Amino acid sequence: MWNLAKKSAFFAFAGWCSLALAHAQEQEDKRGARSAIPAGILKASGLLERPDLMVKQFLLAEIDAGHTNWQTRYETVKTADDVAVYSEERRAFFYRQLGPLWEKTPLNPRRTGTLEKDGFRVEKIVFESQPKFNVTGALFLPDGARFKPPYPAVLLLCGHNIEGKGAKNYQRVCGLGAINGLAMFVVDPIEQGERIQTFDGNTPRFKKRSGVAHNAIGAGSILLGRSTATFEVWDMIRALDYLQWRTDIIPNKIGVAGCSGGGTQTAYIMALDERVQAAAPSCYICSLFNALTHIGRPQDSEQNVFGQLAFGMDHADYCIMRAPLPTLICTATKDFFNAGDAWSSFRYAQRIYTRLGVPEKMAILESDGEHGYSQEHREGTIRWMLRWLAGRDERITERESQPDVAAEELRCVGTPGVISLPGARTTYDINRDLAKRLAVQRTETWKSMTPEHAQALIRRRTGIRPLGEIPRATRVYDAGNSRDFVLETEKNCFLPVRVNIPVGTREASLYVDDKGRYSDGANALFEHADKAVVSVDLRGWGETMGAEQKSSSHAPEWFGQDGSVYYLAYLCGRSFVQMRAEDLLAVARYLRDQYGVNVHLVADGSARTIALHAAAVAPECFASVVIENEATLQTWHSRVLEAPRFIELTDTVHGVLNDYDLDGLLRFVKQVQTRK
Repeated sequence: MWNLAKKSAFFAFAGWCSLALAHAQEQEDKRGARSAIPAGILKASGLLERPDLMVKQFLLAEIDAGHTNWQTRYETVKTADDVAVYSEERRAFFYRQLGPLWEKTPLNPRRTGTLEKDGFRVEKIVFESQPKFNVTGALFLPDGARFKPPYPAVLLLCGHNIEGKGAKNYQRVCGLGAINGLAMFVVDPIEQGERIQTFDGNTPRFKKRSGVAHNAIGAGSILLGRSTATFEVWDMIRALDYLQWRTDIIPNKIGVAGCSGGGTQTAYIMALDERVQAAAPSCYICSLFNALTHIGRPQDSEQNVFGQLAFGMDHADYCIMRAPLPTLICTATKDFFNAGDAWSSFRYAQRIYTRLGVPEKMAILESDGEHGYSQEHREGTIRWMLRWLAGRDERITERESQPDVAAEELRCVGTPGVISLPGARTTYDINRDLAKRLAVQRTETWKSMTPEHAQALIRRRTGIRPLGEIPRATRVYDAGNSRDFVLETEKNCFLPVRVNIPVGTREASLYVDDKGRYSDGANALFEHADKAVVSVDLRGWGETMGAEQKSSSHAPEWFGQDGSVYYLAYLCGRSFVQMRAEDLLAVARYLRDQYGVNVHLVADGSARTIALHAAAVAPECFASVVIENEATLQTWHSRVLEAPRFIELTDTVHGVLNDYDLDGLLRFVKQVQTRK
């Protein structure tokens, strides 16, 4: 039990911290300027040429190691049985990472209009992939006088554009397919076309920024163990259900194609659903181990599956998982989805198809040009689908005389779209429902939770290692000012530390803040020269903060400073919470061992999440814990309920709301501290 002396010391220490911060704020107001931050110690040390790239380079090294492991595993796949085992491992993993899918409920399909064009007709379709979760689509059907039903069909999936199914390249490929005897069903993705979910007045909140919209869905979904891909995959499964339900479609002759984000969706559904008899992903298949992560950046939420590179699932696997079914990769020479990596994935997949005796069913098409659904890709896709779905190997040409269908002609419902339909639900509504169910479950689970069980659960969810397995921090550089030095906590992971520990001190406060070791809060504590104080830049904060990416779909105003680097960690099955909590524990242990002090942890800002996790799993490292501004500590649950809103990605843990939330973690830390 915590004796009275310890309890008194804790509250005295906490009170001193609060008074010091209040005093510093008063002085700051008088000065009108914050304390100057000294020149970067990491650059001066020569340890890092680009401190702002430290976290990215650390993660890329982990990705490189994962690539070697993936290649080793791939080379063991020699026989048809090997292929089956390899594919099933990845398919099962993929489904686990998507999170639980939903029960199939009535589609309630309805036709809201028909268009007649020269050579084809179009039915405007609305169906419910979940109750009141509406999907809008356009079914292009061949001229019945020329081609008799039932028809082979292709599900056409759209990339990132505000027009969705109405964008020119998508309606063009659908018309081309229908003129040549294929039924083509193009659907609006979430937050595109008629499926915009959020508005500021009459303006879509993410106007012309569907990538940001998809990441907004993903930010809340991650906390629940889902992603934007979860919703997209389910929409595709139900779209296939719709096609098979129709009597004018041949149910076992269905293909899937799409470009860019539609290529992503194609890759996913062709790997997961055996009903896809032919596939043609365009401008997507490359490799997550190479240029996409090392030169570019991870793409949107749905294009990053949690832990997939640590597990060993790359783009080539999306093709291998469907072997021996026909698959065509379409790539472009100047695409940022690197064409060289597309060819590499093709070669890996082709070797498997060759071992299965069907090399002709794996192919690649490269066009000159840049990213986009070019005419060459559209023509190649339709030829591929006719070959494998209709048994016709013909040259296909898209003619200028082919009639276009304007986006407004394809509109299935009134403005502004499905959100105006009675009882319409959004991804945010669906996530809120799950969050509420999980909150009830957590309350019941934690009633009988022992401290040991709770700590094991937190470690399992975050990946934070037991203290004995965390590498010991090593002092690798001193600034020469007796106040700043650098610790290395993992290979090439360097943390600048600011310290003032008078000789003979036995109690020291360790202050952490997402604004770094020279934040206002840290400066306030260091103004007391007789007090033992330490502050630290945990990785990705202070000097190692990544460069801001204002132009990316990981917009910092919505997802925090390091959205794209967050997804590098996400692909590795890591979280910033795990990495920073381990950093904090390594620093605390170093201070205890090298200075002989009891460490009193003080945290503010986003560092409060880190401090709570570190104190929960290794309470022995801290004599006391002070969480500043407790009243403003917002739960993950509330962020899901209020979505779409700002959610700092680096402050999240995949699936965490299945197990605990920050308010519960705060109570747990207080209980553990009280028992000490």
